[in-house]
Amino acid sequence: SGRSEDRGEILNLLGLLHWHTGKYNVALGYYLRSQEAFEEANDRQGASGVLNNLGLLYIELGAYDKALEYLLASLAIKSEMGDQASLGTTLSNIGNVFLYRKETAKALEYYLQGLELQKATGDKQGEGTVMTNIASVYLQLGNPAKALEYCTACLQLAREIGDRRIESYALAEIGAACELQDR
Repeated sequence: SGRSEDRGEILNLLGLLHWHTGKYNVALGYYLRSQEAFEEANDRQGASGVLNNLGLLYIELGAYDKALEYLLASLAIKSEMGDQASLGTTLSNIGNVFLYRKETAKALEYYLQGLELQKATGDKQGEGTVMTNIASVYLQLGNPAKALEYCTACLQLAREIGDRRIESYALAEIGAACELQDR
């Protein structure tokens, strides 16, 4: 019903608000109630969004197994719905979980899938963000040349779209790659 969808959206927004103010347990409560409301309304898109947010919150809390559980559930719904626009972001978020768990091969696999989708859907910000993540993986693998390849492409993209945040990430990764090359 429309009321349940509205309730789900409001609860999700309250969760975001509390997450961004560092009140993680309060955010968790709102997200879980939002998930219930979206399920009650049979709103698959809303449910996939809040599952993604739950995954991100659990990443923040360092509970990577729980984060992966929610992100994979979000991914399944988005895949089933053919939601290409947000699928790339969720794939990249899953890559983040594996990067934090030091599972670089799996992180790279998810990042590359996410990058492909973000390029296909024209999500330039997502594309730039995942390129810096891919560069981070290559730095962890001790491959600064490959990291620089992604950093410089990211820097060019960031400047094309005027995104200073992504530009700063690209420059930081370029610095790290150059430092690693000099060793």
